[in-house]
This record gives sequence, structure tokens and C-alpha cells, in this order.
Amino acid sequence: MEKRPRIKVELNFHDRIVDWIGWGLLAVIWFFAIFGYVYLPETIPVHFDVAGKPDGYGDKISILFIPLLTTALLAGMTILNRYPHIFNYPVKITEQNVVRQYRSATLLIRWLKLFIALIFSIILLSIYSSALDEQTNAMQWMIPMITLLTFVPVVVYLILASKKDRNAVSLMKKRK
Repeated sequence: MEKRPRIKVELNFHDRIVDWIGWGLLAVIWFFAIFGYVYLPETIPVHFDVAGKPDGYGDKISILFIPLLTTALLAGMTILNRYPHIFNYPVKITEQNVVRQYRSATLLIRWLKLFIALIFSIILLSIYSSALDEQTNAMQWMIPMITLLTFVPVVVYLILASKKDRNAVSLMKKRK
């Protein structure tokens, strides 16, 4: 494995906002899971087929799995984001591009954390909606939404990360 520079990526205002919104959504998820638990029937839908119809049911205590899983994912990704030198990158990390590459990668992780919190909050609301109103297609639009919220940021990151670093290009021109 190549030896990469270990630098601390400073958070800017945008980074903090994205983080706070993600953690705020987690707080909302916990609130609705605990507060809403009282109003749920004893058996709730816990799995949906591709058409959005419930095809698996469980005890209402299983609603707490959503905030627990979301907390574990957000905490794990927050810890991972402190070590951008261990990430996989689509380009070779050099002294010239290290700041931009690490910054882009950690921003991607922040956006993915936000989207994970958003996805799980929508899943939680869909479970409530399906359990209380007996809707049979509450989650039919979730697969396209999850796909978009997961893959679009990754594709955008890959495009941005693959662009040549302007500073590196200008340095190479000066050397010639």
C-alpha cells in the first residue's frame, strides 16, 4: 500500500451544515421511533417487496432497529471520515492533489451520511404510514429514491475526483 500524506481536512461552513442536518435527522428518527412506538399496533410491517407492499411483519419493538442502525452507520462514517488517507481513490494521491482529493472524499462521506439519515427517516415514516393506515404501497417509490440518493453523489464525486488538478497541471507546464 502506498504511503499517503496524513493531513487534517478542515471543516468549512458547508461541511458543518451537512453534518448538523444529518445528526438532526437522526434526532428526529429517535424521537419518532420512541414517541411513535406508543401509537403503533403490536404487529407492524418490517419488510416491503419491490412494489412497496408489506411482505414481512414483526413486533412493534422492531421499529427501534431503524434508529439503532442509523446511529451505528452515522457514527461509523464519522469516525471513518477522520482517516481520509485510508480511502480508495480513483487517482493517485500526490502532494499536489492531496488536499482536494481528501476534501472531496470527506465531503462525499458527509453527503452520504445525510442521505442515509434521510432514507431511514423516510423508511420510518413509511412504516408508520403503512402500519397505521394499512397502506399497501407506502414504499413503492423507495427503491428509485434510495438508488438516486446513494449513487448520484458517488458518480458526482468520481467525476470531480477524476478531473486534473489545476495546480498540478500548471506546475507541470512551468517545469517544461
